[in-house]
Amino acid sequence: MSGPPRQGRPFTVGFLGTLKAWHGLEVLIEAFSSLARDDSRARLLVVGDGPERSWLEDELAARGLSARARLAGPSLRPRFPRCWPRWTLAWRPTRS
Repeated sequence: MSGPPRQGRPFTVGFLGTLKAWHGLEVLIEAFSSLARDDSRARLLVVGDGPERSWLEDELAARGLSARARLAGPSLRPRFPRCWPRWTLAWRPTRS
């Protein structure tokens, strides 16, 4: 997978939101899993919390991706403007 130069930083997928089923988090994990196979430096940063957090942690562990993902919880929200520039891709799916 190629894209614009990132000045040596890893490709980082970011998600900001409540961890609820209607966000389609399983699609996020599937997409990140595919990216991680192609890019050994890819990272996932999840900012938010909710009822699907345990499922998300378990799914990342089952796919061997826990070390490449950070589930920052809601505590990072106030610092979000500084985190945004680190993201290569912002993920915000919503089921209708």
